[in-house]
Amino acid sequence: MLTYVKRFESDDRLRTGFSERDLPQGVLWSASVLAKGSPAIVPVLIDGLHAPSNLQRWVSARALGHRDETHAIPALIALLRTVKPIDPNGAVSDYEGAEAALVEIGAPSVPALIPLLTDHSIQVRALASKTLGEIGPPARAALPPLKRLAADPSNIVRGLATEAALLIERDPHE
Repeated sequence: MLTYVKRFESDDRLRTGFSERDLPQGVLWSASVLAKGSPAIVPVLIDGLHAPSNLQRWVSARALGHRDETHAIPALIALLRTVKPIDPNGAVSDYEGAEAALVEIGAPSVPALIPLLTDHSIQVRALASKTLGEIGPPARAALPPLKRLAADPSNIVRGLATEAALLIERDPHE
């Protein structure tokens, strides 16, 4: 399975990132199968968040999210802090795997995401806002700091924080 991921990552498309449409079903399947494995795989997946390969980090993050591994939250948060400026070509990055994993884990991720809302990086604040919004109503504790971002100097952060607050405040029965 990891051999399949390693073979795919040698593809030239991965030199600048990859997009979901580039991922063969086998890579997506790998994340799913790793998620269902023995608990002994968890340390390997957490180590995979530090792999040199963007794709290996993405697969590890997604597998941890599928497993609902709350003790992986600090490592996933560390990966989120590595976010780079948004790729204009729409390339998916490892931090998006971390974001998706934190959303899957849900409410237990919220306390670790809230401090990112005051990070010096616009990208980190924006991604934390987006992630909290995707968690939705279970992220209610993040509403006060998200609402403070209405005064953020970045238009992107202000917009994502406002959207996140609306998603968190929405009626889950709608």
